[in-house]
Amino acid sequence: MMRADRPIRFGLVLAGLCFFFNPAFSVIDVLPDFIGCLLIWLGLSRASVVSVPMSEARSAFLKLAAVDLVKLFALMVVFGSGSSTEQPVSLLIIAFSAAVVGLYFFTVALRALFEGFSSLSVTYDCVALYQTRPSGRSRTKEVARFATLFVFLREIICLVPEFTALSLNALDGLNTRPMYDHIGVMRLLACVAVLVLGVIYLVRVCKFFALLGRERALCEGFGARYGAHIQAHPGIAVERRHTAAFLLLGLGAFLLADFQLDFRNVIPDAAAAGCLLLGVLLLDVPKKRLQYGTAALAAAYGVIATVSSNFAYAFNSTYGEVKGAEAEDAYLSLWLSSLGEFLVFLALLACICLLLHATVLRYAGYLPEHKSEFELDALTGLREELDRGLMRSYVILAISALASFLFDYIKEIPYDGFWRILEFFWFFDFCLALLSAAVFAFALATIRREIRARYRFD
Repeated sequence: MMRADRPIRFGLVLAGLCFFFNPAFSVIDVLPDFIGCLLIWLGLSRASVVSVPMSEARSAFLKLAAVDLVKLFALMVVFGSGSSTEQPVSLLIIAFSAAVVGLYFFTVALRALFEGFSSLSVTYDCVALYQTRPSGRSRTKEVARFATLFVFLREIICLVPEFTALSLNALDGLNTRPMYDHIGVMRLLACVAVLVLGVIYLVRVCKFFALLGRERALCEGFGARYGAHIQAHPGIAVERRHTAAFLLLGLGAFLLADFQLDFRNVIPDAAAAGCLLLGVLLLDVPKKRLQYGTAALAAAYGVIATVSSNFAYAFNSTYGEVKGAEAEDAYLSLWLSSLGEFLVFLALLACICLLLHATVLRYAGYLPEHKSEFELDALTGLREELDRGLMRSYVILAISALASFLFDYIKEIPYDGFWRILEFFWFFDFCLALLSAAVFAFALATIRREIRARYRFD
């Protein structure tokens, strides 16, 4: 593992804040905010151990990530229910309400984050960060105020076209079609406005973190403080590292769910592969070759899943019900790529389970200095139970992957027949994927609980 007393940097926090700059088009966030929140949550992992304000900020961003995930799910339901003129008003209102609730959590999280930086600047005498400027505020408070203002403006500006569309949908008795045709222009103008503000936001945030990085007393002193704490409590580093790894692995499992909209999976499998890749690399296991091989499989899965999705979209949008040699060749490319995706996923999942088994052997279960036969039997029973949980997860995830392969591709055979019935079961595929991800997440939570129990008194 890495040295515990190395300087604490905040590069992941900056990367997470960069995820907030992008405009939303038709309420779809191209760079999901919850990913930025999770990056900040990871970036504050070490700092939160020895700083109460940073611990509060970390908790606030985790809550914000949960709220944003709920909002994204609501939006998927909305946009999966029909065209923009047919979407139920009640669901649109739910989506907008979720955005308003998200603004509250955004304000709390950003305020807590920059209050943490203000506290650190005073503790380590970083004059450039806490000194009052001509505006009457410190540089830290200025950046915090602008970031909060930008988030508010981003949400308001991007929601204006959607509120307009909602109002036009409500005017059933009037001829609003000519006005509705301008919604696309309004969305484009909103994107441009938010993009301009977003560039300013990025510049100010990057300048602040560049200045923060030059404060060596803060970074090195904070790192030394963390290192001293970890020396006295070595279990904290073990627990937090595995918590972050398991969170990424669990998130990757949930992102594997396929939500189809206009022949497109709106939850890219490449994003799931990225989460699985980071989670695998965070695990601390002695089998480094297996670990790096699993990481390579995760990267390969992201590539082949993207290629397979593009083949599926091209086939559906170009051929559809068209028959002929060209359509059959396109379908063969689609089928082979999807089969490759399925096989690579099975291999990736097996390797992840082997890595988790190695993690269980190394970290889970307390082994006393004076071993008795009873204690050894109890430890063996615990590890066998955890292994059974991993096996259940593998079997259910493999069945889910097989269902996805069948429902998403066999139904696209370019002729009529029995397999066309499968096109009505895509929602079952989606629910099965969520169920399998929940089982896998439960297994990860169980392993984490045992790791925490072992190191609780360190």
